[in-house]
Amino acid sequence: MSRPTQDQFDAIVNAFEDAGYETRHYSGRSMYGQECLGIVCPNPLQALMTVLSHFADRAEEADDVCQFIDQLGEPQADSMGLDSILYFPSCTLPKAQ
Repeated sequence: MSRPTQDQFDAIVNAFEDAGYETRHYSGRSMYGQECLGIVCPNPLQALMTVLSHFADRAEEADDVCQFIDQLGEPQADSMGLDSILYFPSCTLPKAQ
């Protein structure tokens, strides 16, 4: 699993936003201030399935979906009171060149 390029990161963010989710940078447990992609949602599992389905419907090839999943990495979730945040510690904002 590798850190996404800027174009890949933008495509991932667009997939979440196109599916109707608010994206944000998030620093989860044991991340020590490093920020990654997160989405605010009431049900993290449902949000993940919705986004994967949404992305798969628009992908040109099955390999695109596999690459999308690989770049997201293993998801985590934290409670934020009424909502949760689904976040992907491996999907960090690309470093500036």
